[in-house]
Amino acid sequence: MEGFAPTPVESTTAKLAKPGADAVPPQRLLHITHARHDEAWVHGVLIPALGLAEGQYWTHAEDSLDALKIEEIERAVESCRYTLLVASSAASADEWVQFAGLLAQHVGTEEGKPRLLVVTRDFGACQRF
Repeated sequence: MEGFAPTPVESTTAKLAKPGADAVPPQRLLHITHARHDEAWVHGVLIPALGLAEGQYWTHAEDSLDALKIEEIERAVESCRYTLLVASSAASADEWVQFAGLLAQHVGTEEGKPRLLVVTRDFGACQRF
């Protein structure tokens, strides 16, 4: 097949198969995904306990109001080294928190580097996320 040149679709597919090849290094350390109900705990307890400074993390507050939610989650996961999922009773009913966790896990698998971290709060002994 001399002279064969991939079509734009084939070229795009090849890029998707190797996400780490052209990947831009993460701009922030941590994307924190959580249910709105956990917002005060995240900002009042979690972030100070982790010793994170402004600019090192991304929460809902950094989301662009004029962008689609799914695009903002994708941007957050891709621009941060890790995604920290706050697993709580409220988060177990929040499909956006679950989506962010799945996306981070998928990106980590594709890159061959773990990306998803989980912290749990307010679960009883028999509850599952």
